[in-house]
Amino acid sequence: MEYDAPKVDEVYDALTHPTRREILRYLSDLDAPTPLPLLGEALHERLSEAGDETVDERALRVALVHAHLPKLDDAGLVDWDGERAALSPGLAGLRISPPVVDGRFDFTVTHRETSP
Repeated sequence: MEYDAPKVDEVYDALTHPTRREILRYLSDLDAPTPLPLLGEALHERLSEAGDETVDERALRVALVHAHLPKLDDAGLVDWDGERAALSPGLAGLRISPPVVDGRFDFTVTHRETSP
C-alpha cells in the first residue's frame, strides 16, 4: 500500500486534539481494522478512566465520524473507511509513544515493522 506524504501542518493540526492522540494510541496496539462501535466504546472507557466524566458515548461517536476521523484521515494518520465504518492505522503502521510520566510529553512517531 502506498501513501502520499502528508503536509506537516496537517499532521500537527490533527495531533492538537487529545482525543485524536488517544485514537492513535489505541490503534497502535491493534493489527486489524477496527469497527467504529468498538473504537467508540474503547475511547469512552479510556477517557472516563482518565477522569473525564462528561464524555457522552453517543456524542463521542458523532464527533469521531464528523470531526476526528476525517481530520486524521486527511493528515494520513489513519485510514478511515466511512462506508464500512472501519478504521486502521495509516502511514504503514504509525505508532505514537504514550506521554512520559515525569511531566514531559513524548509524542515521538515511529513506524511499526511490517512484513512484506
